[in-house]
Amino acid sequence: MKRLIMKRVMLVTILVLMAQFAFSDAQAEDPTLPITPGLYTVTSKTSSNLNPEPKIQIMDVCIDAPVLDPSGYLPSAANCSLDNVKKDGNKASFDISCQSTKRSGGTPGMPEMKGKGDCSTTQTELYCHFKMVLPLQEEEFTIDSVRQGRRVGDCPDLE
Repeated sequence: MKRLIMKRVMLVTILVLMAQFAFSDAQAEDPTLPITPGLYTVTSKTSSNLNPEPKIQIMDVCIDAPVLDPSGYLPSAANCSLDNVKKDGNKASFDISCQSTKRSGGTPGMPEMKGKGDCSTTQTELYCHFKMVLPLQEEEFTIDSVRQGRRVGDCPDLE
């Protein structure tokens, strides 16, 4: 009887491991990275080829989930997606594709943009780098953005 139970435990373990390997490609498409929830001080530096002097912003951000989603750093109005995601532990790299949008009344909104990004986390730090390219009539407009953050405590109670 004991031997039969051991065989079943081993069989279940082997099946679980095989299932993890079979679905490893699907998991690699998820760009989220592990991080400790809490209040983070994040420094954002953004520059472009038209304005190389970086614009620096420092903000406190509450991360309330145990994962960091890099797509949350992309402009929400730009209709962006992350493609070709490659993930290794606490590091992810990806292609960024943003569709052109129109504002109400049919006036142009965000133009189509493409780019690349990479992010990494530790339990209490985050780093993301995005490089976007916007084709213009005679040249390309590039935007280079880096976000670095460190956990500084718990999120404030907003109740």
